Amino acid sequence: MFRRHHEFLAKARIAKQRFENKPDFPSVQVELMDATQKLRNDPASQAEKAVRLLDLLAAGYLSLVDTLEDQKAYSVLLEWFRRTAIQTATGFSFAQVQFSGSSDLERTLAARVIHWTRESYQRLIPTAQSPDRRGYRTEVKAWMDREKLGTISEAARALGISESTLKSIMSDRGEPRYGAETLNSVLAKIRASE
Repeated sequence: MFRRHHEFLAKARIAKQRFENKPDFPSVQVELMDATQKLRNDPASQAEKAVRLLDLLAAGYLSLVDTLEDQKAYSVLLEWFRRTAIQTATGFSFAQVQFSGSSDLERTLAARVIHWTRESYQRLIPTAQSPDRRGYRTEVKAWMDREKLGTISEAARALGISESTLKSIMSDRGEPRYGAETLNSVLAKIRASE
């Protein structure tokens, strides 16, 4: 078990290196450092923190996925994030824990990995399939006020998308970095609270 775990960690380091050359990598790292520091001070249970940690890491790195090769590396990182979340929840190294696959935490983390894998593929769908209208800043800002969310980062987490995806949804410039399904999901969540 330990050997396979160490082999996996080497594979994860290689996957992470793929993203280190991207121009947005430093800003993603700063955002993740700030968010994980806030999470450490949160009074939530370790299991809740573990799920939120996986979502933070996945959302941050999702903004760096631009190609199918990036998506493959991202999938490896998602498994690393899942293992990190388990370590956060249990206090033990992933290699030291026996898993049955049936605990609520394991099922929740598996579902989140599936969600983020889908989001990463969604980013690769050509923008020609994106809707014609751009710029939902007014709607998003109004929702953020209603939900008492102070930052784009908090709003993105609440919506289950990356910060860069939310910024793209709010912007009326540049190429959309989201698909129609992601936009429809976000708008449905925002409009449900009206």
